Amino acid sequence: MTTSDGIDLYYESHGSGEQTLVFIPGWTCDASTWDDQIRYFKEKFRVVVVDLPGFGRSGSNRKNWSTERYGKDVAELTKELNLEDIFLVGHSLGAGIALQATKNLKGKVNAVIIVDQFRSLEVEFDSTHLANLYYITRNNYKNFDYLYNYFGNDSALAKRYVDMGKTSFPELWYTILLEYGRWCDTDVIPTVSEINLPIRAINSDRSETKLDEWNAYARDFKVIIFENCGHYVNWEYPDKFNRSLNDMIQEIIE
Repeated sequence: MTTSDGIDLYYESHGSGEQTLVFIPGWTCDASTWDDQIRYFKEKFRVVVVDLPGFGRSGSNRKNWSTERYGKDVAELTKELNLEDIFLVGHSLGAGIALQATKNLKGKVNAVIIVDQFRSLEVEFDSTHLANLYYITRNNYKNFDYLYNYFGNDSALAKRYVDMGKTSFPELWYTILLEYGRWCDTDVIPTVSEINLPIRAINSDRSETKLDEWNAYARDFKVIIFENCGHYVNWEYPDKFNRSLNDMIQEIIE
């Protein structure tokens, strides 16, 4: 499909069911992030995965790289597919996009499921930290030894990241990261408060998920913590992740 600002948006649709799960990848990643989830959930749900503009097989010829624009992309995709009974699932940066998209889809989203993001909602924008993240990732996205260590000495996960198909690491990814950082600083708390929907999270134990903050701003928030786990929780423990996500969805449906 083509977005309202003229960008080719790549997506895949699998399976069928009354509800649709829309999976949104994180920064530097594409729809293949969710391959394990497609195989598991397509038997009982419609499953839609997407390459966000600027990544994978989607276009990159745009000037507006804000999280608000990404939220519109996801909302436009759901409207293109005539989706009504939706669960939005976002990993990392994709979690913020899922929250933002919900504002454009009132009455159509059942819940947002956050994957390893927003352990704290009260975090100030830090451009130096984001710059360091960008340059470290850019310098090592094809470095198997670095990724082997990053993924806890799991060679299969390191290879999966290397093989995701990134042939370059464009400067616009830095712009996207900065825009997302600004959105997190100014918009995440108002968005969480506004959407008035169940929000669920599956986070790693890399740092504490601050329940006091979530309970202060969200109407209905619950989290599952995966111990001894890194950022890619759905890669490291796919079976456990799928069961946990399914339980969350079924609780809300019932």
